[in-house]
Amino acid sequence: MDKKYYEFPIIETDDDRQLLYKVGDHLEVLWESNNEGYWNPYFTEEELFHLDWHFRVFQREVVDPEFCDGEPNE
Repeated sequence: MDKKYYEFPIIETDDDRQLLYKVGDHLEVLWESNNEGYWNPYFTEEELFHLDWHFRVFQREVVDPEFCDGEPNE
């Protein structure tokens, strides 16, 4: 079975989105347009259990994630 990945779009406008990112050992909500490839917005099911439950309302499964270096958040 393939791993499932999730993203958390907090705010969506016509030309940008604010997403929840795992940045180092903490979480940040940042504009997607400011991401130059250093932050990864994809979370595994296992990582979901470590997130504050308030973020769950924004949870959206990613159908076909594209990863630069393989696994997200590593």
